[in-house]
Amino acid sequence: MKRYPDDFFVKLNFKTISIVQNLNVTGRGRLGGTYIYDHNIIFININYMSDDYFIRAFHHEIQHLVDYRYFDRYLIEWTEWQELFEASNKSTHSGFVSDYSRKNPKEDRVEMFGHYMGLERSKNIFIQKAKNDEIFYQKAVLLFTFYKERVDFNLLDDFLLEMNQ
Repeated sequence: MKRYPDDFFVKLNFKTISIVQNLNVTGRGRLGGTYIYDHNIIFININYMSDDYFIRAFHHEIQHLVDYRYFDRYLIEWTEWQELFEASNKSTHSGFVSDYSRKNPKEDRVEMFGHYMGLERSKNIFIQKAKNDEIFYQKAVLLFTFYKERVDFNLLDDFLLEMNQ
């Protein structure tokens, strides 16, 4: 949580994180976590999780709340992201950080954010992917520019510095 700006969670109206075992929502088990938009609650399932996976799951769910907040409860599509997502599906380099990120543009964003904000191993995977995959790099710049301009959380400058190391 230290990596986020002081007012980040206030802007999101974030209320609660619950760490649970055997997470089941509407009859479906959840491997990582889930969120309840209208109540600003995140649930993280601790079953079978390494520290790295737990941290990524937390940041993954935070990004879902950011999407929900800034894209009017998912009623607004992010056209530029959709275009890059579709290009990723056609790319020989993939453009995805995980298999789960292929599911849809929203999961693509949250998986990218989760990996970048994760522990060193996940972040290193992210940086290496961005160095070797132009579409992935473009998505990262788009995501971090959004954070810098709309969320007032400057991840872009750090990312670009890491890309030049």
